[in-house]
Amino acid sequence: RAARVLHRALLASLLSAPMAFFHTTPLGRIINRLTKDTSDVDRNVAPTLAMALRSCLQLAATLLLVCEGEGEVGSVAPFALPPLVVIMAAFYLLYAYFQ
Repeated sequence: RAARVLHRALLASLLSAPMAFFHTTPLGRIINRLTKDTSDVDRNVAPTLAMALRSCLQLAATLLLVCEGEGEVGSVAPFALPPLVVIMAAFYLLYAYFQ
């Protein structure tokens, strides 16, 4: 989906380019640029998303381990809860930004 959105935006800007651009730029360079950008997105989005998901799950597991105790939240390491909440919020904001 990301590659499709990128390709549509690139194509729209290419179609609105002035004719002088097409006179000075070889057709091969234009096509190469379109395919390279979309292939980069195709190759890089899935591993990056997997890494972000893995990091969020590791953070959630850490939070669960810290919060698990004898019926009380944060009974193992209560001083670690505020930084973990801040880190989890930062991960969510980064995830939302890069989506």
